[in-house]
Amino acid sequence: MEITHGGNRDMLNMDIIRTQEALDCFEKMRKHCCLLPHAFSLSCGLKACGSLRDRQKDREIHADIVKIGFEKDVLVDNTIVNMYVNCGLLSTAHYLFNTLVVRDVVSLNSLMVGCTK
Repeated sequence: MEITHGGNRDMLNMDIIRTQEALDCFEKMRKHCCLLPHAFSLSCGLKACGSLRDRQKDREIHADIVKIGFEKDVLVDNTIVNMYVNCGLLSTAHYLFNTLVVRDVVSLNSLMVGCTK
């Protein structure tokens, strides 16, 4: 059976579209909803930014995290480190890793992956 529609390229494009849709949904919640995000929703938004390598949006969400007081949450901290690694900002990821209150195997692995890219 032969695939004539691009195979893996089409799947990659769909992943990008879905990731952008997830980020758009997160942005609507962030800007238009009266509910404050929680660690899981922040982590999902950060993961979408990292996947899309949207450095401007990364910084915006990171600033919001600090503003609402989630900068000491382990899940959020690990996702921030991973996001900066995915965006190619290894020095920023390393700086944040060094400032984490709790450094665990997840944050360390994220940083090590960045060093191998």
